[in-house]
Amino acid sequence: MHALSLIGELQLPESLSVVFDMLRQNEKYLDFWFKDSLSENAEKCVFSIGLHQTEELLAFLKKPDRYVFARSAVAEAVAKIALHYPDRRSEIIQWFNNIFGFYISQKNDDRIIDTELIGLMVWDCLDINAKELMPVIEILYAEALADIEICGDWNDVKKGFEQPLEDKLNLRRNIYEKYEHILDGWDNYNLESVVDDDDFSNDFEEVEDEDDNHFYKLEEEVKAIPAILPKPKVGRNALSPLGIGKKLKRCCVKD
Repeated sequence: MHALSLIGELQLPESLSVVFDMLRQNEKYLDFWFKDSLSENAEKCVFSIGLHQTEELLAFLKKPDRYVFARSAVAEAVAKIALHYPDRRSEIIQWFNNIFGFYISQKNDDRIIDTELIGLMVWDCLDINAKELMPVIEILYAEALADIEICGDWNDVKKGFEQPLEDKLNLRRNIYEKYEHILDGWDNYNLESVVDDDDFSNDFEEVEDEDDNHFYKLEEEVKAIPAILPKPKVGRNALSPLGIGKKLKRCCVKD
């Protein structure tokens, strides 16, 4: 997380390949290192270093077997370009039209199509009020390629495009504001919330007994994970890593 923050702050375009190496890892790897902060941190970094590399970002989203929230972070970063650089809006609209058209053409390939991802990308289009994309988005819903648990059905999406555009231009924090937010708001960075070692050991033993010894030995698992993993198989409708049984994760990441 800290490395992504620094890479984004340096704004070096040549770092994009390194970030892609990380984002193409499987769900287990990314969930261990980022939990529910992946979308927020990766989006900000990709926005900074991929600002003038939208073709590379498009190519990343066309690859099979990519974790849904890694891909959604890239798509959100592209949408933010239209938000912060209005003169590039038409370029970004065409970018989304391209990727949506690609997904429609690959609608039967489960290694590429993830309905949750496409639902999140429709959300990005609503965020920038990309009404120009309504025809292709309607096809996505007609083909059942967009998860209706994200933005609702097609009628809900049409109503969403009728809503006034929310002002989100001032939501981006600089690196100092970001770390102030982390230190003040994240429980695992708040010293008052750190548990006693003995208490943690007791909790660990209770969980281990309750789950019939299926509690993961995380340290051993991490050691077994190579730096670059082979192409993983991403489920068509993977659940949120929050473990709450829902797919609508982005809102709580933003909060």
